[in-house]
Amino acid sequence: MNYILKTLLFAGTIASTAIAQHAGDILVSVDGGRIVTGAIRLDQTFDPDVRVFDATLGEVAPNFTSDPGFDSSPATFPVGSRTGFNLLDALRVWGGSDFNSVSPSTMSVSFATLYRESPPSQQVVNGFTLAVGSNGQWHRHLEYELLAPADIGIYLLQMQLYSTAAAIAPSEPIWIVFNQGASSEEVERAKEWVRSTYLNQNPCPADFNADGGVDGSDVEAFFLAWAAAEPSADVNLDGGVDGQDVEAFFTAWARGGC
Repeated sequence: MNYILKTLLFAGTIASTAIAQHAGDILVSVDGGRIVTGAIRLDQTFDPDVRVFDATLGEVAPNFTSDPGFDSSPATFPVGSRTGFNLLDALRVWGGSDFNSVSPSTMSVSFATLYRESPPSQQVVNGFTLAVGSNGQWHRHLEYELLAPADIGIYLLQMQLYSTAAAIAPSEPIWIVFNQGASSEEVERAKEWVRSTYLNQNPCPADFNADGGVDGSDVEAFFLAWAAAEPSADVNLDGGVDGQDVEAFFTAWARGGC
């Protein structure tokens, strides 16, 4: 990105930290000793417990956005602490029906001179932290840039927020759906897939193939998804596909019903 343009965008981000509760930002709060996220509506009201968000690339500069930002109320975090993020997976690309494919592009996440890039395969990339304000508020706009080939499409980035305060546990995984020139209707379909797949809104996870019964075909469907490290195989919703998901699936499956 053009250096002068990026400098101006960063200056605007710094100035915006003094303004609370930006509509469209991700609301960050602490509940039960853990970071939780919600959505800030245009009318300044809140949707609590939201973990799937969207962003549009290219509105200010090609392949780039600094929205949504992260915003909390004053006194949310201890003064002197820092809040940061980790990237929990490779950048995924929407295939028309799922986000199972790793994108040929990666996503950079930066703030001033700090920089991270999404991994080329399913793994965790440790991010960086930014200081909490003198009033305990954390309001930051990270800068996201889709790197070459940056094709038209819909992309998915999985993140987790954490605090350097020992008493505050990290957030559950959150997902940002980035629109690169696709229709709003297709973005909504992609977001619905993320909600139903990653948030496991199926009331019966043991019925893995969703055919209305819990039997051997669910075991086969689960292991096919698990072997391919598909997001749907993250049964325990910890942001990764590993042996703990096998244990979680069979615990549910052994109950023989829902």
